[in-house]
Amino acid sequence: MSNNRFRARRHLARAQARRTLPREGMSRRNLMRALGLAGSAAFLPSLAPRTGRTAMGAPKRLLMIVTSHGTVYDNWKMRPQGQDEVSDWEFDLTGLAPEEFSTILAPFHAVRDRTLILDGLAACPIGVAGINEHEAGHVAALTGTIGQEVENALAVATGPSIDQIISQGIATAGQYPSLEYSVGGWPVSFDNLGQPIPYEVDVFEAYNRLFPGGADPEAIPTEADRIRAAQPSVLDLVGDQYDAMVPKLSGEDRIKLEQHRDLIRALELQLDGLAAIECDAPEPPSGLPDWATAEYPLEMIQAYLNIAKIALSCNLAPVITLRADTMFNATLGAPAGDIHNDFAHGVEDSDEAKQVMTAYHRFHAAWIAQLIDELAATPDLDGSLLDDTVVVWANELSSGSHDFKRWPVVIAGGDSHFSLGRWVRWAPTDVLAGAWSSHDIGPAHNKLLVSLAQAYGLNIDSVGATSMPAAGGGSIDCTGALDRLTS
Repeated sequence: MSNNRFRARRHLARAQARRTLPREGMSRRNLMRALGLAGSAAFLPSLAPRTGRTAMGAPKRLLMIVTSHGTVYDNWKMRPQGQDEVSDWEFDLTGLAPEEFSTILAPFHAVRDRTLILDGLAACPIGVAGINEHEAGHVAALTGTIGQEVENALAVATGPSIDQIISQGIATAGQYPSLEYSVGGWPVSFDNLGQPIPYEVDVFEAYNRLFPGGADPEAIPTEADRIRAAQPSVLDLVGDQYDAMVPKLSGEDRIKLEQHRDLIRALELQLDGLAAIECDAPEPPSGLPDWATAEYPLEMIQAYLNIAKIALSCNLAPVITLRADTMFNATLGAPAGDIHNDFAHGVEDSDEAKQVMTAYHRFHAAWIAQLIDELAATPDLDGSLLDDTVVVWANELSSGSHDFKRWPVVIAGGDSHFSLGRWVRWAPTDVLAGAWSSHDIGPAHNKLLVSLAQAYGLNIDSVGATSMPAAGGGSIDCTGALDRLTS
């Protein structure tokens, strides 16, 4: 067994259990937390508070992915039964044949039962900001706020992004609250003051931050490794408190607690094998292609994803955001021309531009679908890594022409909360008074951000702006959760 084997699950559980132990006694809540019972399927009704909610079944991790230039809507949308454009509807993805998927979303056919595709949302803050839509979109995408122009700098937000809101709600001591990685692109994560959170743009630094000892079996253990190795069993830490708690339980709850105790003991004895599969430090990135080569964008994305998957499976961080923007013509087999200015901006007028950007968005769909499949195949203590992870693919815009309506979103995982295997469509119902013109829009994407927060048990009803100006006066409500996401 290597000295630096990365057994983060066991070490983290022990460290957290030690931190929950007060000097005198232990509360029922802390005992449950130390035993790993808080918010779990082994919840004990007789110990439940009389008021408040529990996050039973809530996902434990979030992986946000943000790409650029929206989509090519005609090659993204799916209307297998010729559905109309003026009403709300949904359909089951699982029964569709591969040829019934759109060109851009075709890679998701293989994971269609684990996917929820949202059609018709509007990233309204982009439309009312009155600044460059790319700047406004980077701010609005995850914060739901209206971008604030800054002289000689990128626009800033007026509040935190959803990844940070969720991180603050679910991160525990001993974890990195969140990790932010970038393969090109402006920041989309913002702190509580609305300031952009710097991304890690060096994949080697990203690796070294999480695995300072590397993957060398002969590496000398760090001080942190020695401390972790010396920590006792979770059950040893709470043994006396467990014995004192059992007589207070009902017969049914006593059986549940004893069964869970036995399960924890069994897991502690067996965890070495699971940790060796999932939590060994991976080899550091190597053999990465040179900048501007056709292979560079995908290889860099995969390098970050390899680190992210280990970080999630080992509970090193509950929230990870990946910004993916860098793209080269050779990657897409595109003709000469600038991806942004010539092709993304030309999708409304040029068939060639439309073809190039369709390839651009399908490129991202392919690796995201593969990621979903890999997470589903990665074992976790209570199923697969995807079961307890919500993957969200969002965008800084809705199209290369700077539109913000019909904002494309794909959600995967978190199947204990979201009803997957569906396409859900919302029709335009409001008219937004934009900075330069009026727009027919569907629900504000702020509602999706609220839904994500609530999926993690957070008791909030708004993210970012609470309303938007309506054409002709009045306002459009941006609060509350989005309907039809859960079963």
